[in-house]
Amino acid sequence: MSRLSSSNATIPQGESENMASMFRATSYNCQKLKRLALCGSETVGDAEISCIAEECTALKKLSSPVSDHGIEALAGGCPNLVKVKVKKCRGVTGDGAGWLRASRESLAVNLDTAEIESQDAASDGV
Repeated sequence: MSRLSSSNATIPQGESENMASMFRATSYNCQKLKRLALCGSETVGDAEISCIAEECTALKKLSSPVSDHGIEALAGGCPNLVKVKVKKCRGVTGDGAGWLRASRESLAVNLDTAEIESQDAASDGV
C-alpha cells in the first residue's frame, strides 16, 4: 500500500485508544506508505503523528492535523518526507514551521494561517 486516506474520519467517543492502536499497527505494517491523508479528523493528534514519524520511513506527503509538538516529531522522523502542508492547524505557530524548515532544509513547508486569522477576527467581531 502506498496511499492511505481517511478524510473527515470520525471516531466515536471512548474509541480513541483503539485509534492509537490502529495507527501503531498501520505505521508498523505499512512502512512503504508514501502518502497519508487524515484531513478533517478530530481524533488524530501529536501521539499518532509521532508514531507515524517513527515508523513510516518512506512517507513523502502527509496531510493531517498537527501542532508544534507533531512538527517536532516530523523533523526527527520520516527521512523521505519532501512536503508538509499545514492548513487550519491552530496548534502550529510560525515558530514551529520555521523550526521545521531550519532543521530539514530540503523539506517544503507550506504554512497557511490566513484562514485561521480571518476566522479569529470574525469571531471577535472585528
